[in-house]
Amino acid sequence: MQLTHSKHGKYLLIQAAGRLDASWSDLFSETLLEHIREGEHQVLVDASGLKFLSSAGIRSLLIVYKELRKVGGTFRLVRSTDFVRDTITVTGFAEWLSPDFPKDFPAESGEASVVAHPDREHYVLAGDSGLTLTRVDKLFGKIPAGSGREKETPFGMNDFGFGVGEAFQGEDSGDTSGGGEFVAAAGHVALQPPDERGRPDYLIAEKRYIPELKCRQMLKYSGDMSYIFRFKPIDQNPVNEISKIIDTVFGLTGADVAGFVVLGEIEGLVGASLVQSAGMPRRDDFLAWPDVRDRLSFCGERSYAHEQALVTGIAARGDKREDFTALYPMPSRPDLSVHIHAAVFPYQPLPNGRLELRSSVSRFFGGPPPRAVMHLIDDARPAIGLGESALIRGACWCGPVLNPEVLL
Repeated sequence: MQLTHSKHGKYLLIQAAGRLDASWSDLFSETLLEHIREGEHQVLVDASGLKFLSSAGIRSLLIVYKELRKVGGTFRLVRSTDFVRDTITVTGFAEWLSPDFPKDFPAESGEASVVAHPDREHYVLAGDSGLTLTRVDKLFGKIPAGSGREKETPFGMNDFGFGVGEAFQGEDSGDTSGGGEFVAAAGHVALQPPDERGRPDYLIAEKRYIPELKCRQMLKYSGDMSYIFRFKPIDQNPVNEISKIIDTVFGLTGADVAGFVVLGEIEGLVGASLVQSAGMPRRDDFLAWPDVRDRLSFCGERSYAHEQALVTGIAARGDKREDFTALYPMPSRPDLSVHIHAAVFPYQPLPNGRLELRSSVSRFFGGPPPRAVMHLIDDARPAIGLGESALIRGACWCGPVLNPEVLL
């Protein structure tokens, strides 16, 4: 079998010639799935050169069709031979067939236009809205007992955040582990236990149930996101570093402190997670070498390439950023201070265009369970540093923080 492809406006045309049988079905499906991963969601297969189609070939077509349905894409076989058309029809998939190209199919092929930073594809959701911060910081004994900020924290549909905590199990549960890193978005929470071998757990808001956590450290931002923008690789920037995504957040919101949520395909994550319950009296003691090696697990390489990340974070710029004790300066970008967590999921393609945040997050939690939750760091050590986390393509929702004084 021979497979060639060309771009025609919004359409990707696959020209298939030869036999689509058991010997070639995997190649066919893997090739088209890679195009879908790269953002091609309007797919036409020119079947005029297909001489034979077996059940294995139909299965490969079905795999591609289902993947495109997930993202609201288009899948059609055009100009099929009589044998292929009859085989597709009797097997019940006649909806795939089209006698010719769509009316808006351009005659000349050419590369699709791409949008470079900072002019990313973006949509205004609620431009005059904002996010309200809530903070808990007992991880290093900063807030005394009885301060009124130790109560269990709910994460509902309009709540987003991250921190260190555990699922609330009732007043008499006796569990004092302190928990591990978590990511919360739109009524969904992923929690990493403080154990290198432990798999993340997750909580989902359903009916009257709202996930509730006992937090040692937490930043929660509540409200409606103001903007959503899409990002993807371009020639000049084949990957999208977290700091570049944050630059776009500031460009859209115009704020000096902003909250954001990202769903995107991973190029590489750099981070750490707790492997021992936190409860040290001071941050310096907790992070002191060499004992920190027993408390935190650092990634030894850029991790989870080509899987999917759900990222929640707060970022600040401007003169006051150095006063925000809840944020950390980025060594490679001294003009930014951030606090960012990420939950890792098996890859799922995102639909094109404007996305609804809650349903997008829900779709990921409704699939295979999360693989990891980690605190993202910027490893800017000369020569041996891993750099900062980066994504390939995805979507980011963002909004300005209305009460940044909570970060002080």
